[in-house]
Amino acid sequence: MAEPFTIVSTTLAATSHAFGLGQQCYELINGIKGAPDNINRLATDLKGLYTILGTLQAVLESEDAKKRQTIIPNHMVSNVKELVDNCVKLFVDVNMVVKPYTGADGRALRSNWKGFRWEFKKGSVEALQRTLSQYKLTLDLACSSLSLYVDPRIYTSPTELLDSS
Repeated sequence: MAEPFTIVSTTLAATSHAFGLGQQCYELINGIKGAPDNINRLATDLKGLYTILGTLQAVLESEDAKKRQTIIPNHMVSNVKELVDNCVKLFVDVNMVVKPYTGADGRALRSNWKGFRWEFKKGSVEALQRTLSQYKLTLDLACSSLSLYVDPRIYTSPTELLDSS
């Protein structure tokens, strides 16, 4: 069985990688001028997902997380890593579709939508958006759950709320 430190470190490395890929995808797609609405919504969903990955990264890097690694359940962090790995695969898929239209520096070859012959079909973009939304929701919930272990001060029990009123 892996040590808690190893599991958290591995998950943190995967999260950092996913965050970078997500940000790269977002910036590329967001930089296209005159893109159809479905592509603009895809960029918004990409931003939402990589923002949550950034939050997860901050939770895992926090001093409280370092102090409390033995308290965080290994299965929870392993499940989060699996989700993060799925995000990486999704970002790689998006990059593979976008790559033919980018230069060596990673920027769009043209900044106007009309200059592209994108492979994005409306149905495939909507499928990507659904997947992004599912990952975003699941990671947000996982991040919130991890936060309770990392810093229990953020959780106020219902009895504490009643006692304070």
